[in-house]
Amino acid sequence: MRGSINKQISRYEFTAVYTHPEAKVDIVLVHGLNGDPQKTWTAKNGTFWPADLLPASLRDAKANILVYGYNADVYSKKHGSNPSDNFIYLHAQTLVTSLTHYRKDEQTSHNPIIWRFKILMAHENHKTDIKGAKMLIVDSSSAGPQLPGVTYYAIEATHSGMCKFESRNAPGYRTVMILIREWVLDAADVIATRWRVEDEERLARAKHEIEERMKPWIQSQQIARHGHESSTELSDAGDLDRDEERGTRRMVVAVRAWLNSTSNWLLVLDGIHFDFPDLQYYIPFTKDSSMIFTSTEQTVAEAYQFDYPQIIALDSLAKEEAQELLLDEMGKKKPWTRDDLSQAAELVESMDRLPLMIHVAAQHLRATREPLAKYVRSFKNRPRVGNLPAYHEVRIQLQNRGAVVALNLMYMLSFFGQHIPVEMVALGKAYLLESRQCPFRTSDLQI
Repeated sequence: MRGSINKQISRYEFTAVYTHPEAKVDIVLVHGLNGDPQKTWTAKNGTFWPADLLPASLRDAKANILVYGYNADVYSKKHGSNPSDNFIYLHAQTLVTSLTHYRKDEQTSHNPIIWRFKILMAHENHKTDIKGAKMLIVDSSSAGPQLPGVTYYAIEATHSGMCKFESRNAPGYRTVMILIREWVLDAADVIATRWRVEDEERLARAKHEIEERMKPWIQSQQIARHGHESSTELSDAGDLDRDEERGTRRMVVAVRAWLNSTSNWLLVLDGIHFDFPDLQYYIPFTKDSSMIFTSTEQTVAEAYQFDYPQIIALDSLAKEEAQELLLDEMGKKKPWTRDDLSQAAELVESMDRLPLMIHVAAQHLRATREPLAKYVRSFKNRPRVGNLPAYHEVRIQLQNRGAVVALNLMYMLSFFGQHIPVEMVALGKAYLLESRQCPFRTSDLQI
C-alpha cells in the first residue's frame, strides 16, 4: 500500500483519510442524519474502515478516499450546540462548493468522483433497541425504492452498525468493497469521455458566442460596403414572419422565387432522399444556374421533375489513398513503418474505404492516443448493427457521455416501437405540463 493514511479528521468539510500518489479517482463518503465524518464509519473495536480496511482492499485500483462532515444534527446533542435547520438542497450546495474548492486546491479537479451515477442501496436486517422496543429504523421497502440501475442488498446489522465494519469479514463489507473497486476501475474511462464531451461543448459554445458577437459588425460592414444584401432583399420580397410556423412555407416560396429571378448561382443540396414527398417543390429552375445533389441513394437520371440530373458516381477511395488519409489525419509523420501501413490497410478495408468513417476513426485515435493495432482489433470485434450487443454498446456509450435525452428517446422507441409520431416525441413532457389535462408518469424516463 503506497498511500498515506490520515486520521486527524475535521468535523466539517473534507478530510483526505487516504491519499494515493498516483490516484486517478476520488471516493467521497458522506454520512447521514445525526452522523459524524469519523464516528459514522468507526466500529466498536475502533476500526475506521475507510482508512483501515478500504485502501488495502482496493489493490491496484488507485484512488483517494475522502470523508465529508456537515451539520446533520436534527436535535441538539450537547449543551450549547445547535441542530441544523438547512434543507437538503442547501447541504448539497455546500457539499458541491466545498468539494470543488478542495479539488482545485489539491489539483485533482479532473479526477472522477465515485458514486456520481452508480447507486447501491442497503438496508439493515437487525432491529435497533429503542428504549426497550426493537424495530427496524428503515425497512427494506423504504430503504430500497425500485429505481433503474440500482443494486439492492441487506446487511446483517442494525441501522447504525450497517456502515461500521469491524474487519474484512464483517457482514456486508465484501459486497461494498467489491462494488467500489469495480467503480474505481471503470471510472477513469467513463469520466474521461464526459470531460471530452464537456470540452467539445464548451469550445462550441465559445465559437458560437464569438460568431454572434461578430455578426452585427460584419453585417454593418457589408451594408456599408455593398448596400442591400441578397438576404435583405429576400426578407423584404417575402415579407417573412420567422417567429411563426407558417413562416416556414412562406420562406421556401420566397427563397425559390428569389433563385428563379436571378442567375449565375450554384445550389448544393446535401444528403438528398429522392423519395421525400414534394421534393420538387423545393427545387428552383432558371437559366445559367447549377445544382448539385449528393445522395447515397440510386440516382434518378430519368426524373423530369429534377431536370434529368447527370450522374457522377463516386467510387470508394483507392487502398493507398485510404491509408494515407487515415495516417495523415492521425498525425503520424512520414516515413510510415511497415506495421503502420499494414494496420492502416486492415482498418480502412474493414470500413469499406469510406472517407467519413476513416475521418472519424482518425480523429478518435488522434485524440485518445490509442494504439492503432488495438483499435483495429476492437473495431473488427465490435457488435454488429441489428444485434442486441450493438444496442447494449450504444446505451453504454450514451450513459458514459451523460446523454440523458438521447437515452430517453432510445428507451421510448425500444418500448413502444419505431412508429411513434415525431410530434409526440417533440412535444414531450413540457406540453403535458402546459395542458394540465393529461396525467403522466415519467418513471425512470428523465424527459
